[in-house]
Amino acid sequence: MKDQDIQNLSKVVRTQYLARQQDLQEYLQREAQLRAELSRLDQQARSAEEAVHHPMQTIGADIIWKSWVGRTKVELNLQLAQTLAEKEQYVQRVRDAYGKVLVADQLGEKHRCDKSRQQNSKVLEKTIASHLQMKR
Repeated sequence: MKDQDIQNLSKVVRTQYLARQQDLQEYLQREAQLRAELSRLDQQARSAEEAVHHPMQTIGADIIWKSWVGRTKVELNLQLAQTLAEKEQYVQRVRDAYGKVLVADQLGEKHRCDKSRQQNSKVLEKTIASHLQMKR
């Protein structure tokens, strides 16, 4: 393999890795957003329960509110579960892409070592040949 081929391979796998990380980042942000919405909803529900009895409670608005909170929490939890499942797929894709980066790096390092070894071997052969010619 040529130096340029290995460099191109390395660039491609690193680009793929960065793209996979970016995809994962979107799911991490979505997860954080859903968790924040759930937390905010829980806080609002606690605040409503701690509030002084209000005339709205007497006409059933509190029951409607609690029902809405329950439905909204279920919906948010479903979205969160779906996001977490999708995120796991992207985590695996990032791991796979990173593995390819490591392999490309190892391949490049092995190629550099082999090339250096070959150059050193040529220099050694020339030195020996030169030394032998001087003794004659």
